[in-house]
Amino acid sequence: MSEFLIYGVAPPSRRQLLRKVLILGTSLVVTRAAPAIAAPASAVKTTARQEVKIEEENQLMPEIMHLIKIRAAQDAVYRAVSTAEDIRNWWTRDAALDPKVGGTGEFGFYGHRMVIKVKVAELTPPGYVAWDAVSSTGGGFDGTTISFDLKSEEGITSLLFAHRGFKAGGNDIAIASATTRWGFYLLSLKRYLETGKGTPNPEDTELIR
Repeated sequence: MSEFLIYGVAPPSRRQLLRKVLILGTSLVVTRAAPAIAAPASAVKTTARQEVKIEEENQLMPEIMHLIKIRAAQDAVYRAVSTAEDIRNWWTRDAALDPKVGGTGEFGFYGHRMVIKVKVAELTPPGYVAWDAVSSTGGGFDGTTISFDLKSEEGITSLLFAHRGFKAGGNDIAIASATTRWGFYLLSLKRYLETGKGTPNPEDTELIR
C-alpha cells in the first residue's frame, strides 16, 4: 500500500511530479556560480598609473645643505646674506634685493642669461634669512626655498645653509651641480668676510659652466 494512502494523502499526479522536477532544475540553474569577468584593460592601466603616482609622492624630496664656519661677527654675516650690496661681493655682481619680508629679489648670472627671482619669506635679524624661489631660468629652482641659519660662539659664526623643495625624481645631475656651486659660493662668502675679497659671478672662473 502506498505511504500516501496510509496518511490519508492522495499521491501527486504525474503532472505535479514533473512540475516539481522542473522547478528544482530551475533553482539549480539560478544558483550556479557565474563565471569570473576579467577587468577591462583601461581599468588595469588606471590602477597602474595610480600606483606609480603614489610611489612618486612617497619619494623623499632632495635637498642641499652646507655648514660653514666663518671668523666674523654674526651681524656681519647676516648683512652679507640679506642685502644686495653685500651679496654682490660673494654670489653675483648682478644682484637686486628689497630687504624686507615680502620683498623681491633678482639675481643674474653669465650676463643675465641665467636669472633667479625670489621673494623674501622670512627675516629674523641677526639669525635667519629665507627666500622663496619664484622663478628661474630652466625652472630648476622654481618652488624651492633657500635659507641661511646663523649662530655665533666665541667670535665664530656657524652658517647652516639649506636649499629645499626640489621635485622628487628630478634631474640628479642638475641638483648635484647646484650642490657644488652653492658650496663654492659659500666659501666665497667666507673669504669675503674674512679677507675682504670674494669670488662672485662673473669672477667665479674656477667653476666650469
